[in-house]
Amino acid sequence: MTIICPSSKSLIEALNDRGFFMVVDLPRGTRFERRRGMHIVRLP
Repeated sequence: MTIICPSSKSLIEALNDRGFFMVVDLPRGTRFERRRGMHIVRLP
């Protein structure tokens, strides 16, 4: 699954909506990127 958000705040809200409240809740292999001003999270 890939989550793309324009700001850090919206990224945090999107992760919270999916049940990830802390960094340790994220599965191993999760990648964080920033491209063209967008935050991208790739979940395995």
